[in-house]
Amino acid sequence: MPLRTLFEKSLNCQPDEHIGLIYDAAFSPIASSIIDYCSERDMKLDSHRFEYDGTSPLPEDIRLLFLERTPEVLIVALLSNIWHTPERWSAKHELGKRIANIIHPSEPCSSYLADISRMSRIGRPLEQLLLESTEIHITSPAGTDLTARIGKVFCETGDYRAPGSGGDFPAGEVGFGPQEGSVNGRLVYDFKVQHLGRVKDYPVVLMVKDDVVVTDFARRDFLPLLQRHDILRFVSEISIGINDVWTEVDEDSSIVEEKNFGTVHFGHGSNLSYGTRRGPHFDAVILNPSIVVDNRCIMSDGVFNEKYIKFDRS
Repeated sequence: MPLRTLFEKSLNCQPDEHIGLIYDAAFSPIASSIIDYCSERDMKLDSHRFEYDGTSPLPEDIRLLFLERTPEVLIVALLSNIWHTPERWSAKHELGKRIANIIHPSEPCSSYLADISRMSRIGRPLEQLLLESTEIHITSPAGTDLTARIGKVFCETGDYRAPGSGGDFPAGEVGFGPQEGSVNGRLVYDFKVQHLGRVKDYPVVLMVKDDVVVTDFARRDFLPLLQRHDILRFVSEISIGINDVWTEVDEDSSIVEEKNFGTVHFGHGSNLSYGTRRGPHFDAVILNPSIVVDNRCIMSDGVFNEKYIKFDRS
């Protein structure tokens, strides 16, 4: 992993700052690299190995990393999503901590190479467009045909220098938590489902009514994902990928593909960062979406309409 990008460009870590690292066994190689990086630069680092199941309350030593004034910067590297916890929310929004959530446990990962400033030039106008809009309609060649009302919008470009900022690393998405009860239609996951893997040859076909998955037409192996927790039947996130360094990886647990430019992914379960649901969370990705917001077509077959979003590779 390009740690200089993480520490200097993304988090803008300063020599006198205290950094907290939370990681599990899957991320041990990356954690070792981070520990060595900080040691070589005499950076103050407090590291904790922690095996998280995605649902249990956080132990006290991990809670304190989030809820005490120091460390000012947190790096999280866990297979199970910790982002939608009240402790993480408080650390970012009440204490102003800067937080990077590493989402891919192995190297190499080409998405790390994306230019943060370029993602900002795409992401910020897209964020503003969603903030000004009310409804979204998403279709795809594979059969997705879904509508929702736009709720709380967020933008993750990898620029986490400001107090109270943070998100995934590698970054690259703009999305929102749909207004509760507003997600309706047909979803066809034709790229990748977290914990299930690539589904290009055998898509997952779902019907969603008032946010809830009511029918799974095609994949019996998708049902166990939903049965892990009742809340996973809820579609609680809709996000658009803006990372133009295309990435596909073999690990089923990783969903770094959700950042790929011109994709849309949907989050199942918790959305405490931009909604009210608590619990576990997983994501699934569709290819070549067409997106209409308030009767404005902002994307066709995975390509932004330059009338609204200009894609500049410079």
